[in-house]
Amino acid sequence: MVESNLETSNGSSSSQTSEDSTNVAEPVPLDDYCLVGWDLDTTGRKLLDEICHIAGYIPDDAFSLYIMPHGNLTKVAKRRHMIRIVTVNFYRIIKDTSSNKMLKTKSEVSALVDFLDWLENSCKKSGKKGVLLISHESYKFNPHMLIKSLFKYNLFERFSDIVKGFVDCHTFAKKKCEQTMVSFSIRTLSKVLLDKDNVEIHKASDRARLAYDIVQHLCAGDSEIGNGAASPNLEIVRTLLPFTTSVQYELKVLQDLQVLLSRQHTLKPIFASFLGAKLKSYHERRSALQLRKYLVDAYVDYDMLKTAWSKGKEALEELINDKLSGDEVEEKQKEELLKLLTDHFENPEEPKRRVPRFSRRNVRKSPSTSKSETAKVSESENIEPAASEEVPLADDIVKPIQTNTSAPVLVN
Repeated sequence: MVESNLETSNGSSSSQTSEDSTNVAEPVPLDDYCLVGWDLDTTGRKLLDEICHIAGYIPDDAFSLYIMPHGNLTKVAKRRHMIRIVTVNFYRIIKDTSSNKMLKTKSEVSALVDFLDWLENSCKKSGKKGVLLISHESYKFNPHMLIKSLFKYNLFERFSDIVKGFVDCHTFAKKKCEQTMVSFSIRTLSKVLLDKDNVEIHKASDRARLAYDIVQHLCAGDSEIGNGAASPNLEIVRTLLPFTTSVQYELKVLQDLQVLLSRQHTLKPIFASFLGAKLKSYHERRSALQLRKYLVDAYVDYDMLKTAWSKGKEALEELINDKLSGDEVEEKQKEELLKLLTDHFENPEEPKRRVPRFSRRNVRKSPSTSKSETAKVSESENIEPAASEEVPLADDIVKPIQTNTSAPVLVN
């Protein structure tokens, strides 16, 4: 999950979160800002994942730096970014799969400090009063990942002093070209607007440059900017302001998302069997996800359901009917949800018993040891529990194992 300094409340108090905080964006004041294209490559598409490449672009300069993450990339991220992590002589390196070359990396905190230094220098050289970051993504994810990482190293205040907002290039292009285009991906926009075929978009540096060029191309066709305005950059900023969100607004969105995820995590005992088991069909999994979404959007967590069930089944039905009273939820879905909750509380799943696994490398046969003696040793040391014996619970396995001093010891 996101670091604790970003968490505003836990799942039990999440119902007090304002529902409208993520719907009203704080406007960015009009000023002569420096426009910078930027993008990220991450190890996945969750907040748990890490940044592995950060890039920025302006016409006079560019910034690109790879970051060595603590975890590995997912299969989808490997194919999307065409990089992978390999281990050579106990050292982890990032290798480009297209060229098979090793890439120079830094730690996350060093890369973020270098990125902030580059933004400050770019702003000073241009003589502007702040920076607007331009990125192209249909689902806004990069600002939240960047803010999460900045909070981790206490760099958010410095970042907020430099950057004044995030520009959504995808929404801006969709608004400008909705009558002439159907697809608004960065590859399609580059082909139609910039006349560039077969562009490479697997790197964050390439996507940052294309996002900047797309915005400049769309703003260049504006009549007010093209008729010799006194400050063309100021007019471009004025055009982009309706599609710009402030840094503080994105922080609020991230905090609300944290509360939502914590509330969703409390419902894991109910929906874990539907989401984690491979035996469930696609339709069952999709239905379970939809039912969980209804509960999360209605600010219902596991403690509320458990409290209602302790008062009786009628209290649980009253809670579901009260919280899911909108037109979005059908009566059939309410019945399915009530049946699922009733089955869960009436027949709670017992904790799964786990068979301890011991490495057989520690038990080696000596040349003079017979099979019968080895069987006695394994029997006395309880290497594998008998079928008739009760398998210990997971909590018992955590306890330190007491060695049997009376058992014979094998010597190589």
